[in-house]
Amino acid sequence: MNPPDPGRPSGTPAPGLDWPAILRAAASMAIIVLPLAILQNWLRTSDTIAIDAAENYLFTFAYLLLGSISGFGAAKLAGRLHLQHGAAAGGLTYLIVQGLGSIWKLIDGRGAPSLLGIIFFGLQMATCGMLGGLLERRTRRFQ
Repeated sequence: MNPPDPGRPSGTPAPGLDWPAILRAAASMAIIVLPLAILQNWLRTSDTIAIDAAENYLFTFAYLLLGSISGFGAAKLAGRLHLQHGAAAGGLTYLIVQGLGSIWKLIDGRGAPSLLGIIFFGLQMATCGMLGGLLERRTRRFQ
C-alpha cells in the first residue's frame, strides 16, 4: 500500500485514469460499433458497395461519431481528466472492434489487415474521443 500523498488532501481521488469508466464507455460503444462494422463488411464482401465507394465514408463518419460519444461517456463517468478519458475510451472502442474483426479475417482466410491503417484509424478514434470528452466538459457548465 502506498503512503498518502502529503500534498493532496485526504479523500481526493488519486491522479490517473479511471479505467472502470473507460471500460464501461468503450464496451457500450463497441456493442453499437460492432454490428455497424459487420454490416459494412457484409456489404463489401457481397459486392453491394465497392471498396472505394462513397458509402464507405458514411460508415467512417458513423465510426468517428460513435468514438466521440464513447469519449463523452467516459468523461462523464470519470468526472475529471476529460480529454484523457475520452481519448482512452475512443481508442479502446476501436481496439475492441478491430481486434475482433482482425481475428475474424484471419479465421476466414482473408489475411491480416494493414498495420498502418489500424494505427491511423485508431488515432482518429482517440482524437474523436477527445472531442467527446471536450464536449462533455463544456456541457457540464450549463447544468
